[in-house]
Amino acid sequence: MDWSILISILGAIGGLEGIRFIINRKPNKRMANTEASSGEFKFLQEQIEFAQRQNLEMEKKYAEQTERLRKTQDDAYELQNSLRRAEVALACLRCDDEDCPYRKPPTAKTPPPPGIPRDEWHKIRIQNPQKDEVLHNS
Repeated sequence: MDWSILISILGAIGGLEGIRFIINRKPNKRMANTEASSGEFKFLQEQIEFAQRQNLEMEKKYAEQTERLRKTQDDAYELQNSLRRAEVALACLRCDDEDCPYRKPPTAKTPPPPGIPRDEWHKIRIQNPQKDEVLHNS
């Protein structure tokens, strides 16, 4: 075989670079795959970090909303308790016995205190509502 033909064939396929390409094609393919994989990995890692930041922001937002909701519920609970305490105190002051002459608030069925006629008692009550308390406390 003639060396000139061999050299012209080598020149046609790229010379030394062609030989290197043929020899290193598998390692070059692995390196290209590795670079592509590392690029995808970096992209996915950035996406995960972004999602984690958004998740933390949402958790903070939900924590703030939960805290506000709990405070509002605590305030409502305290208002309900104070209302119930006031209702209990009012019930203790109010006499529900219709036969009691000192019933608060008096009704038409409430009898007058002992020693005062019914008509006079109702006139006193209408003219001076504080008279109830004076008679009751005496």
